[in-house]
This record gives sequence, structure tokens and C-alpha cells, in this order.
Amino acid sequence: MRREPGRWVRATVQDAAIRVQQVVPEGARGYVAPELLRELAGGTPGLIDGGVDVFALGIVLYELATHQRLFKRASDYLTARAVLSNLDKPATLFGLVGREHLDAATIERVERIEHRGAYMHLLFKLRRLPTYGPPFEHLNADPRTRFNTTLVPDPELQQASYEACRRGEVPEHPPVGMQIPTVMDPSLAPDGFHIATTYGFFFPCEAAREERGKLRDEMAERILDRLSEFLPDLRECIVERAVFSSDHFAAMQGATNGDFTHGLIHPEQMIGGRLLVPGSAHAMVPFGSVST
Repeated sequence: MRREPGRWVRATVQDAAIRVQQVVPEGARGYVAPELLRELAGGTPGLIDGGVDVFALGIVLYELATHQRLFKRASDYLTARAVLSNLDKPATLFGLVGREHLDAATIERVERIEHRGAYMHLLFKLRRLPTYGPPFEHLNADPRTRFNTTLVPDPELQQASYEACRRGEVPEHPPVGMQIPTVMDPSLAPDGFHIATTYGFFFPCEAAREERGKLRDEMAERILDRLSEFLPDLRECIVERAVFSSDHFAAMQGATNGDFTHGLIHPEQMIGGRLLVPGSAHAMVPFGSVST
């Protein structure tokens, strides 16, 4: 489902063709401006501009202030005794719902979903922006060039990094991505400082647990080495740093095997393969008392 100004559009694949349909999410009709409702009903919509979003925002603010619905059409008012929310299907259905409430076929499909968090996450507090070394010095003229630095090796090195991960080793040339959001929004850090967030792949997440602490520290240094090839003064800029492996995301956020995505991007886990209810992009779980 994709959001446009004042509209929600759902794109689905049917018979090898993409079908685009304008929709209103369930329970949201009470927040939709009248001109959009007329358009959805087939009437003359009139002018559709940013005002329709202001209309919806006004209704939300009213409800926050009064704790009451402004438009109380019963058929469009959703209630729930509980809200189940987590990062992935195994964590939600096995951890929050419980296997005892699921049929055998659903349990089998959820157990087939592969989750492996083969990544590292580093956070830096920087005393200043790092600078590019030769032959990229010209990029230093514009601070915005430091907003995103992505280092992806050629396919052969990428494959070698993956194979090292599967062997339980730290890759020699890990793919790395670093963003410095304070380039665009200085308010995210104290005056004169910057923050950076970095992801590196492929962390050997299947290595023995007693070895992963050492591997985590080793890979953090390897990631810094990779970035320093292009930003040679990066280490001098770092005031503080925090290093997280996928084990931390498993422990702190409950992500299955530390994988906070929706599972590995294998063909059988893409598009319709992600659904527990075949043919439905709306109901994720196969029992009627839960809506998503």
C-alpha cells in the first residue's frame, strides 16, 4: 500500500499484471475529507490539495484533546481488547499469541520463515564531520556529501564476505553504510557535534555464541577500517561509540535471531510468499478475531 497526498493506493499483482486501486484503510473513513469521499463514491471530487490532509490532522487533534470520536459511524469504528505488535511473525505469533492458539499448518508455515541477523550496528558521537581523502577531496566542499556514505564491494568481494560469514569468520571487505543525520538536522546532537549510524555486513551470526563477542569487536574495527579508506580522519572524529550485533536486537527488542526485518530475501519469502493467508495482503494471521 502506498500513500499519496490525501490518498492511499494499493498495488496488487493479479495474473502477472499490476492492479492499482485507490482505497481507504479500514477504520479510517472518519478521517477522510468529504471531497475525497465523493470521489471514492464516483461523484465529482472538486479540488483535491493538501487541505485534505489538514482536515484529517484536525480530526486527530480533536480526538487527542477530547478523547472522543468526532464522527461516530458505528460501521467505521474499530475497537480491540488488545493490540499485538512485534517485529516479525515468529515473535508475534509464537511469543505474543502462543502456539496453543494456532493450527498446525500455520505453525509449520511460520517455522519455515528464516531469520538471520547477519549485520552489525555502530553508533558514533563525532566532534566534527570527517573529511574525504584523495581522490575525493572535492566532495568536502559540500557538507551534505557526508550525509550518506555507502561502500559496496564488487560482486566477487560481496560473495566472499557472505561465504566468510557462513564459515563463522569476519569478512575482509564488509559492505558498509553510514549516515550522519546531523548534516541535515543539527538539533539531533549537542552544538558542535554530530552523530553517525553505521551498518556493516555480513556478521557471522551463526558462530558459536561464546565467540560472537570477540567477533563483534573484530568486525567493528574492520568496519572502521573500511570507512577510513575514504574518510581517513574518521577515527580522530569519534568521541564515543556504541557497538551492537544482532544478538543485542534479539535480547533488547525480541527480534527473532536478531533479524528486525521480515525474514531473509529468498524467492520463497518474497511478495505473496510472505503471507500467511494466501491471496490476502490485508489479513496477516489466519484467525478472524485479529485484524492487521
